[in-house]
Amino acid sequence: VRMSDAPRALEILQRLSHGQPGSGLAQVARLCAADMFARRAGQETAWHSVVHALTLADERAAAAEVLDAALDLNPESPDLWLQAVALQAEGFGPESWARAPIRAYALAERLEPVARYRLLCLCGEASCKRAEWEFAEQVFEAAVTLRPDAGRAHQGLATVLAAQDRP
Repeated sequence: VRMSDAPRALEILQRLSHGQPGSGLAQVARLCAADMFARRAGQETAWHSVVHALTLADERAAAAEVLDAALDLNPESPDLWLQAVALQAEGFGPESWARAPIRAYALAERLEPVARYRLLCLCGEASCKRAEWEFAEQVFEAAVTLRPDAGRAHQGLATVLAAQDRP
């Protein structure tokens, strides 16, 4: 497979997977595209695209598997950790992602502001689900500082305070 085939392979993957998450064709396309991107391209954006396509195709378990391999090869990628936190919030991913929100938070400064805000909110929400109130508060406060006019972080911070019976 030539590198110039990568966009076409992703397009085929998205088309075949859409609406048929468990089909044999979707599985073959998924494995071929993931192999091509992972072994030949090895670029973080390629991993991101494959995981995104699998998530859109409602193949979240497969997306988590591919993402886990991507994180092994690109452990400093905030974009990949953002995807890990999002998948983990939906109940997917290996136990090794248990600290994904903390890892993602540590890399958040590398993201542009809109993605950073989304990551901070996802990290806070994931921490709330685990009753990690101190970290959730820290993350939501950072999100409020970044975008004081946006409601999601304020709502998250209110949830943290209410859960601890704090005003």
